[in-house]
Amino acid sequence: MTNEKLIHFVYFGFDSCICCYVFSFNAIPHSVCQEDRICSKLTALTQRMVPNFMDTLELADWLLDKDMPERQGFFSRTINKASCGDEVPYRTVFFDDFSGNELDTSFWLTNFPYPYPYDIIGHDDTHVAFSQDNVSVNNGILKLDLFRSDTTMYFPPGSNQHERKYTGGMIFSNRLTKGPNFEPGCFGNGIYTIRAKLAPHEGAFPSYWFTGWAGEVDMFEFWESPQGELLATLHQWALKEQVDHYFYDKPFDLGDLSNGFHIYQLEWTPYRFAWYVDGTLIHTFHRYYQKTLQIDEIPETYVCYTGLDCSDIPDNENVSVWEHIAWNRFQVFFMDLVLYLDQHPVRGNPNSSSFQIDWIKVEQRTNIELEVPKVICSYGDIAALLNASPNTNTTWDCSDGLICLPDTGLTLNLDLSFQGSGRPGWVEVNVPNAGNCFGHTLHKDVWLGTPEVPSIQSIITPCNGSLTLIITNKDTEAEYEWNIQGSPPIFVSDDGKYIDISYTPLPVYQTIYYVLTYSNQCGSDSKYGWVLIPPCYQNTGHLVVSPNPANSTIGVEMINLPDYSSHPMIIIDHYFNTVKTITADYPVTTVNVSDLHSGYYFAYIAIDENQRIYSSKFLVQH
Repeated sequence: MTNEKLIHFVYFGFDSCICCYVFSFNAIPHSVCQEDRICSKLTALTQRMVPNFMDTLELADWLLDKDMPERQGFFSRTINKASCGDEVPYRTVFFDDFSGNELDTSFWLTNFPYPYPYDIIGHDDTHVAFSQDNVSVNNGILKLDLFRSDTTMYFPPGSNQHERKYTGGMIFSNRLTKGPNFEPGCFGNGIYTIRAKLAPHEGAFPSYWFTGWAGEVDMFEFWESPQGELLATLHQWALKEQVDHYFYDKPFDLGDLSNGFHIYQLEWTPYRFAWYVDGTLIHTFHRYYQKTLQIDEIPETYVCYTGLDCSDIPDNENVSVWEHIAWNRFQVFFMDLVLYLDQHPVRGNPNSSSFQIDWIKVEQRTNIELEVPKVICSYGDIAALLNASPNTNTTWDCSDGLICLPDTGLTLNLDLSFQGSGRPGWVEVNVPNAGNCFGHTLHKDVWLGTPEVPSIQSIITPCNGSLTLIITNKDTEAEYEWNIQGSPPIFVSDDGKYIDISYTPLPVYQTIYYVLTYSNQCGSDSKYGWVLIPPCYQNTGHLVVSPNPANSTIGVEMINLPDYSSHPMIIIDHYFNTVKTITADYPVTTVNVSDLHSGYYFAYIAIDENQRIYSSKFLVQH
């Protein structure tokens, strides 16, 4: 028995590490395949007729390995590609950050576009009735809710069919008014990204997936709690034979992903699907493979199919490859984007739960660009659509404060509709896009007219001999020039919006006067001001930050101050943006700064609405 060999295949799915292993009773398992391969014994290889994407039967390689639950088949192909298209950049063609307090129903449905009752229940495998009452938008967050129902629901009512005990929330890309070209689905090749926080409760089943005539691709489904096991799956419904459909799934244990927002991404190209979580590639499914034979030491002959990225295939050559049967229609049909929160009774029965989405972004390859001056002063400024066909059908839009006069379909004359101090504005154009049903919306933020009068915030640390003045306006196109009375030592940031002024601490009040000139190509003006510096005494209360510089944590110590441990302590950057708020401890407050970008910051305690005690600036370095 100790000399007997046992051959067993362990299939890990489509990934960057696809291997099969040979096991023996008396040996450490060893790989018989290299990375990114699907392998089986040669004796398991046969051929059979399989439907291709034209729904005609075609001869394909077929692996009849009992240890491979997925159907592995490959069509022989000869391809000749010009390039991978990398010379055309990815650009954002659709973005929804769920601003406001209502869902944009021109983009999204809150039910499935199917006949009743499947518009409500989706399909027979769901466990909820989807309702628009479970979909809400608030403070820039889309929330899909799951609620246990007080009564058991049936569809249609009064029957004993399609029993549901929960209601859930969902969104589905709204292509219903987009015309026959998008009947199969709304989206084609591209990068699809969401920032989301998963529902945390046992039995809550959040998912992000694509469906259409091409088939189905699950960016993620989460069955387990805590939500740490991501299931990435490709379904092919067009290959029905003796099974309902073929599917290729891969689980990943990524820890509890319900503890905060994470970024989930699916890249769909003509050559592969690629799954990412927080920027890390976790899974790939290739379209084309290279076929090789390999002999093990037993000896045993294996057939292996190695996934090919586009860059692995030479340009402008006839190349023999093997196309996986599961790809079928993904190169010709579009799909719809779906997010929903279902319930999984085997995993748990929560009373309620929520799936939160911060934003959704779609990027596709396109050369089209929108060119607009950063500052618009008067009639004669032009917005132009670059690299577009002359007969492109364009729809232009402008913000308040702008007069938009179409010149041609590709250009727009711009003028101001007001006089006086300037304001922010924008120009936008939508053009048809063969890659998605919403077209391509290009947006540019601009500044209208002369610069806005600067708002200036001062930070005073009386005994440290430093006064900081910060311009808090968002007008980034203005130029600033400071003139300080008495010409004390100063430091001015490159953009002029931040200035440090040095002075000698004294036990009396001091006044520092300044003139700030602000300008852009539309005009200039000046602002005069002064700051009163309090006296510095030996026992003046202040905050001290150490270490300075810091990279992980700081201690903020109260010196000569009462116990302000019940007050908030705020960390701000050098543009006066709040980056962290914590409750102060006495006498030292420990603050984690490892999550802050490198740069200068201040700490302060808010004594009341009008009184603040600031630290000197400190530097975070990573």
